[in-house]
Amino acid sequence: MNIIICDDDPAYLDELETQVHEWTRRNHREEAKVISYRSSEDLLADLEKGLRADVFLLDILFDKEMNGLDLAWEIRKRDQKTMIVFITLSEAYAKEGYAVHAFRYLSKPISFEDLSLCLDVAYRQFTLAHNEYLILSNGGKRIVLRYDQILYIEAHSPHIEIHRFQDVEGIITIRGTLAMLDGKLPNELFVQCHRSYIVNVMNVQSIQRKELRLTTGFVIPVARSCYRQLCDVFDSYYQGGIQNHVVNY
Repeated sequence: MNIIICDDDPAYLDELETQVHEWTRRNHREEAKVISYRSSEDLLADLEKGLRADVFLLDILFDKEMNGLDLAWEIRKRDQKTMIVFITLSEAYAKEGYAVHAFRYLSKPISFEDLSLCLDVAYRQFTLAHNEYLILSNGGKRIVLRYDQILYIEAHSPHIEIHRFQDVEGIITIRGTLAMLDGKLPNELFVQCHRSYIVNVMNVQSIQRKELRLTTGFVIPVARSCYRQLCDVFDSYYQGGIQNHVVNY
């Protein structure tokens, strides 16, 4: 798991980097890599060159530079799935953070316990999404998909369509029903929200009574009978992310 920290205050940056390294040591996460930046614009320049990460820990306010919210929008243009954690002295920016699908806020000064809980959840999500696969057979052809590649699954009898991030070219159509996927998909990630749809909650941005919105902007209907389970799976997955992800009407 790759973690990027960006804070223009050297004291906070050093402390946060020390805490992240301590988390990796205590949890035997030797595979976690940490990169630190004091400049939001330097980080943006590297993003434009192709730099990617699984978790971004971003300060919000930068002196005479792009702020963390604007930087988060730039990250979202390139990656809809990476986890963004805001480091802040105030939660006044929660509404704006919700718009970029922020994972969590950590208030300065950051306690090691709060940071560890945040990274524990992030690591669990990372390993679940990247290390597990859906394996299907279609006309003698074997199809292998990582869970994080799947946006949602839609039924069009007698076929189902597996939608990925490549829009139309990313749709895989196979003969079958949603029921055939029972036991093949983890309940922590995938939930049936309608008789015709199974959704991957890691790509859900917001939930209303009758519909949900994906991070791509696509809207999917929500059946009344599925609403509570959908919210429960979503809440369990994020475990204390920004509270306004789920909106009740």
